Amino acid sequence: MKQIFNTMMSALWRWFVPERPSFYDRGLLALMFSLMGIGLIMVASASIKEGPGGDMFYFTKRHLAFLFICLAIGVGTLYLPVERWKNWSGQLLVGALGLLFAVLAIGRTVNGAKRWIGFGFFNIQPAELAKLALIVFIASYLVRRSEEVRGNLVGFLKPLAVVFLLAIMLLAQPDLGSVIVLFVCTFGLLFIGGAKVIQFIAIIAAGITALIGLVVFEPYRMRRVTSFLDP
Repeated sequence: MKQIFNTMMSALWRWFVPERPSFYDRGLLALMFSLMGIGLIMVASASIKEGPGGDMFYFTKRHLAFLFICLAIGVGTLYLPVERWKNWSGQLLVGALGLLFAVLAIGRTVNGAKRWIGFGFFNIQPAELAKLALIVFIASYLVRRSEEVRGNLVGFLKPLAVVFLLAIMLLAQPDLGSVIVLFVCTFGLLFIGGAKVIQFIAIIAAGITALIGLVVFEPYRMRRVTSFLDP
């Protein structure tokens, strides 16, 4: 029994830490599948009595179908050359901005937030596409303008101007959570790109001040932040 266990652990270790460079990050892939499995179980347990027409697994089947579609898209993305992402970064950002404009004009309003565009049997949330587009754009920018980012303040502020534009459109929905995600991803990319630490300190201080203001002057955000006081 001990030998079987050691063999299994050895095989598992070789899968996570291959001797040769892998085409993809196996550890990240395992985490992704784990999260997908946990999410599917949660959807099934939360919606087992909610399906239309008496179908207890309606939402589970639908969720599973979306997972297969996402996996197919993921496989296609995996084989897309990185150079293509670099070349398409500007078009992706423009497309994301267009969708953010569209959701404010024709989007569905749910609980006071206009964040979704309906396409028949499914909806898309442009904020999620904007996150991907911004990360690809800034990564491309850092490759093309790395010396400018490291050398002067203007090169550091240019990508932040793009983030600021996206933030205004997301706050109009409103969606403060996505704005925070965008800023954190941007700061992380700029830090990896070699921007000066003093620039980060100044921008982070300004960002925290703006965040506090957005929470304090919006009652529902304040209720969310302080909900732990009276759960």
